Parts: sequence; C-alpha cells; structure tokens
Amino acid sequence: MQAEYANANVWDPVHIDLAKPETWPDAKTNRYDVVFAINLFHVAPIAIAESVAQIAARVLNQTGFLAIYGPFKVDGNYTAPSNEAFDRELRAANAPEWGLKDVRDVEKAANEHGIVLAQQLALPANNFMLVFGRP
Repeated sequence: MQAEYANANVWDPVHIDLAKPETWPDAKTNRYDVVFAINLFHVAPIAIAESVAQIAARVLNQTGFLAIYGPFKVDGNYTAPSNEAFDRELRAANAPEWGLKDVRDVEKAANEHGIVLAQQLALPANNFMLVFGRP
C-alpha cells in the first residue's frame, strides 16, 4: 500500500493477532509513533486490553501514543441509551464477554504496562477516542 499510494511517510498496516504473541511486532526492529485500535473492544473480551497495552508498551517510541476509538462505558455508566441498547444486543447475540467496556478497565490494563490515559475525547455517535502515552 505504501508504494501503491506513494505514502513514503506512512507505513503499511501491520497484521497482529492479539491472541498470538508470535504475530506481535518486534520492538528491536521497529518502533512506532502510534498504535491505533478502532472498534475493537466491544467485540472482544476485556482481556484484549491487556494484549493491546502490552504491544503498545513494547513498540511505541518514547513520545508515541496508543489511540483507541470506539464506544465505551464511563465509570460504569452508559453515555447514551443507544449505547446501552447496543451493549445488550452484542452480549445477547455473541457472548457475555462482548459488549461495551468501561474506560477505567482499559485504563487499568494500560497502567499495568506503564501507559497512562492522557486524553479522553468524546466524539460523535457516542464514541470516544482514548489517547494513552508514557508518563
């Protein structure tokens, strides 16, 4: 993709299977400015936050950041009735492990790997951008 679109300053996406550490990038060969996870946490168990945080801690440059986009609960509360309905639908159709995660649970997983929540931005459609970095 990089060559196809002449984006010399943007690397091609890296395929990572969060359940298989052997697919995770090697921090010895590549460091990144950004790790970006989009609409992931509501379709996976909360344990996935541990993997995302661990990868980010391994491969981010000192000033790099982890950005996570999607719907979340905040301090145990839904931020909109539509998010509550979406959460119930996901859990009923898939598994109890699916559904909206709480920002604080994701924050806790990141903190365990030395990454802290720097910004919590409310975005349209009742979504958030969570931005984590090194203290």
